[in-house]
Amino acid sequence: MNPTEPRPTATSPQKKTPSRATPPVATCTLLALAAALAPCPTHAAEPAPAPDTNPDLTVEPPPPLHRDPHEERAVRRALSLGAGISGAGLVVGGLFLWRRGRRDFASDIAGLDQPILPLPAGQDRYYAVDTLLLDTRTQWIGISLATSGLGAGAVAITEAAGGGQRAMLTEFGLGAAFTGGGALAIQLLKRQHVPWGPVTLDDLERRRDAIAPFYALLGAGVGMAAASLISLVTHRALRGGHKRRASIAIRGATIFF
Repeated sequence: MNPTEPRPTATSPQKKTPSRATPPVATCTLLALAAALAPCPTHAAEPAPAPDTNPDLTVEPPPPLHRDPHEERAVRRALSLGAGISGAGLVVGGLFLWRRGRRDFASDIAGLDQPILPLPAGQDRYYAVDTLLLDTRTQWIGISLATSGLGAGAVAITEAAGGGQRAMLTEFGLGAAFTGGGALAIQLLKRQHVPWGPVTLDDLERRRDAIAPFYALLGAGVGMAAASLISLVTHRALRGGHKRRASIAIRGATIFF
C-alpha cells in the first residue's frame, strides 16, 4: 500500500438539522398585493372632485348695472321730443277735424226744415238728421284727437323734467282711468239721448254738448297711457340691454354667455 495515499477512514453518518417549512408561492403573492394596495397611513385621501366641475374654471358674477348719464339724458331727450312732436300733430289734426265738423253741422241744419212725415214720405227729414249726427261724430273725433295730443304732451314734459319710473307709472294709471271712465260715460249718455226722426235742433245740440267732454276725457287718457307705456317699455329695454352676462374665466381667458 502506497504510503502517500490517504487511508480510508470510516465516516459516521451526518445528522440532518430540521429546517423551517417554506410558504407556498401563492400565499407570498397575495401578501405582496395586499401590501401594495394598502393606503399609505401618512397621507390622507383627497376628496374626489364633484362631477362636471373643473378647478381651473371660475364663474364671475355679473357686475352691478351702471348706465351712462349722457346716454340716459339722450334717451329722455329723444322720448320727450318724439312725444312732443306726436302730440302737436294730434292737436293740430284734431282741431282741424273739429272745425270741419262744426262747419258741416251749420251748413246741414237747413235739412231739418223738412216736414215731419211718416216713412217713406218723410225720408228727407230722416236723412237730414243722419247727416247732422255724422257731423256731430266728426266733432267728437276731432276733440278726442286734440286731447290725446295734450296727453302725449304731458308725458313729453315729464320726460324732459327727468321724471322716473314712478312718475311714468302714475301717468299710465291716470291715462287708463281716464280712458275707462270716458268710454263708460259715453255709452251711458248715448243710451239716454237717442235721436229719432222728429228730433229738433236743440235736442241735437244738447246731445252733442253733453257727450263732447267725455270724448275729450277719452282722448286724453288714450294719449297719456300710450305715451307713458312707450317710455316705460323703452327704459326697461335699455336697462336689460346694459346688464352684463355671466362669464367664465379659463386660465386668464374670459368667456361670456
